[in-house]
Amino acid sequence: MNAIRNYLDNMFRNLPNTEEVRRAKSELLQMMEDKYEELIAEGKTENEAVGIVISEFGNLDELADSLGISEAVTENPAEDKPMLSLDRVKDYLSMISTQSILTPLGVALCILSVVSPILADILPVNLDIVGAGGLFAIIAVAVGLFIFSGIKGKEFAEVKNKECSLSIEGAEYVRNERKSFKHSYGLMSSFGIGLCILSFINPIIIDKIPYVNSNIGAAMMFVFVALGVFLITSSNIKMNGYDRLLALNESGKMSEEFVPKSERKVNKAPIIICTIIAIAVVVISAGVRFFIPFFTGVFIKDDIIDTVATTYELTDGDTVNMQGEVNSIKLDLKACSVNFEVKEGSGLLGIEYSGDKRLKPDVTFENGKLVATQKNTQSFSLRSYNGPKLTITLGTDVALDNLEMNINAGDINMKSVKADYLYGDFNAGNIIIKDCVFAKAELDADAGNIQINDSDIKVLKVETDAGNIEVDDTKLEKVDVTTDFGNVEIKGLDNVEDFEIDCHVDAGAIQVANHTSGRSYSQNGTGAGSIKVDVDAGNIEIK
Repeated sequence: MNAIRNYLDNMFRNLPNTEEVRRAKSELLQMMEDKYEELIAEGKTENEAVGIVISEFGNLDELADSLGISEAVTENPAEDKPMLSLDRVKDYLSMISTQSILTPLGVALCILSVVSPILADILPVNLDIVGAGGLFAIIAVAVGLFIFSGIKGKEFAEVKNKECSLSIEGAEYVRNERKSFKHSYGLMSSFGIGLCILSFINPIIIDKIPYVNSNIGAAMMFVFVALGVFLITSSNIKMNGYDRLLALNESGKMSEEFVPKSERKVNKAPIIICTIIAIAVVVISAGVRFFIPFFTGVFIKDDIIDTVATTYELTDGDTVNMQGEVNSIKLDLKACSVNFEVKEGSGLLGIEYSGDKRLKPDVTFENGKLVATQKNTQSFSLRSYNGPKLTITLGTDVALDNLEMNINAGDINMKSVKADYLYGDFNAGNIIIKDCVFAKAELDADAGNIQINDSDIKVLKVETDAGNIEVDDTKLEKVDVTTDFGNVEIKGLDNVEDFEIDCHVDAGAIQVANHTSGRSYSQNGTGAGSIKVDVDAGNIEIK
C-alpha cells in the first residue's frame, strides 16, 4: 500500500498545489486502494496487486479528463530535473556533517590566532617571532580547512544550484534526520551564544587574581569566543544543509507537500532561554567581582582601603574661596554617590565627602562655578563603591544656571534643587529627584531606576538602556522618553487630555488614562503639552 501512495505522490509532484488537484489526488488514491483491496481478495500477491493497480491507473494523461485536472496536467508538464536517490541524499548529508566541523574549526582557529602573540608576551624574554609565527601558522591551517571544505562541497553542485529534486522517500529521510538534530541544534546554539556573552568575564576575574598575568584573561576571552562561534557555526551549517535539501522541491507544487514548511521551523525557545540565563550569569559574575572582595577580601590585589570623612573648608588657603554665590555646578565622578541638600541660608553652604581616600574628588569653586572631579581611575571593590559619597548643601535662594553630572557609578539624590538646565550622564546608579524645579532636564542612564516626584520640569528628556522610570505629581510641558528595557510610568497629570501623546512599545502594553492599547497609542491634545514614549521591552502607563 505504501508503494501505491509513493507512486501517486510522484505522479502529482509537478502539478500546482490547488484545491482541485488535491481533490483529484485523493479520489485517485481511493480508487487505487479499492482496486488493490479487490485484487488481494481475489488471491493476488501484494506485488502482483501493486503492479496491476499501477498499470491500470498509472497514466495521469489518460485520467486527467475524468479527474477534472486536464488543464493543470497540460500546463505543467513533467519536470526534467533529476531526482536525488536516497544514497545520494545520504552522501550529501555526510558531506554537510564534515563541513560542519571543518569550516567552524577554521573560523575558530582564525579567532584563536590572536592568542599566540598575547601568550608570547608573557614569556620572560622578548620573542616577538614566536607570537607572530604562531599567528600566521594557525591562520595557514585555518585556510587549509576552508579550502578542503570548499572542495568537498563542489561535489554536490546540483544541490547548491537547485538542479535536482527530492523524492518522497528522500524527503522523509531528511525530515527525520532534521527532526533528530533539532534538539542538538538548540543546545549548540544556546551554549555558543552563552560562551560569547560570558567571554568578557575572564579578563575581569583573572585581573583580580594575585600573581596571574592579565594576558591570561585576554587569551581566555578569545578561547571562549572561539568555542562559542564554533558551536553556533557548526549547528547552523548542518541545519542549513537539511533546509537546502528540503527546499529543492518547487514552491507552489504538490511536491512541496513532501516537506511541510511547518517542519522547517526551528524552536527558538531554548536559545532564548539559555541566552537569558547567560545574561543573568554575566550580571551575577560581574557582581562577584565586587561582592567577593567585600565579604572575604579574596582576589583583591589592593584590598586595603583607607577611608576618610572630610568637610571641604569654606576657605582653602589664600587663593580659593569655597563660600559665596553659586550659579553653576559640574561633577565628573568615577565612583561616588551624590546628595544635594537645601537648607536655610544663601549660596553654597557646604561640601562633604566620605569614603575611600583614594577616590576623594578634587573640588574647585571660582566665579560662582563649583567643579568636582574624581581623577583616580584605579579599579575599586564594592566597599569603595558603597562608601564614596559627596554631599553638596545649597541655600534656599540658589537657582543654578547649569547643573551637569557625568558619573560612572553612584546614586543621585536631589531635593529642592532649582536650575535652568540639568544634564546627567550616568552609567550605573539610581536617580531620585524630589521637589525640584528645572526649565529643562536631560538624563542619559545606562542602568538604574529614575524617580521624579513633586517637581516642576518644563522640558524632560530621558534615555535609558535598562531601568524603570517613574514620574509622579510633576508639572510637565514636553516629555520625551526612550528606553530599551523597563517600565515607564507618568502619573498625577492634571489632565491627560491636554497632552498630545505618542507611545510605542515593541514588547509590552500601553495604558493611557482609561485606554489600553497594544504596540502603539496616539492622541491629539487639547493643550500645548506633549508626551512621547518609546519602549523596546516594558509597559507604559500615563494617567
